[in-house]
Amino acid sequence: MEYKNFNDYELLEQIYSCSEDANEILLYKYRPLIVGEAKKYIKYSHGGLDINDLIQEGLLGLNDAINSFRNDNVANFGT
Repeated sequence: MEYKNFNDYELLEQIYSCSEDANEILLYKYRPLIVGEAKKYIKYSHGGLDINDLIQEGLLGLNDAINSFRNDNVANFGT
């Protein structure tokens, strides 16, 4: 499956229907954003943090957001 063929809400619906492929697609889709944010943050850490640790924490946070998101029209998943 190609992530560009689905919007976030279609992927979330598939994830809630126990689709592991959809979960991996959503993680893959947002990984560049997480890497970019980790690179920005690492500049200010003065060498005290590892970039891979920050990326891993970001992916864990994204996975938590995927599992806890409910479409109640209050917030957009992308935000």
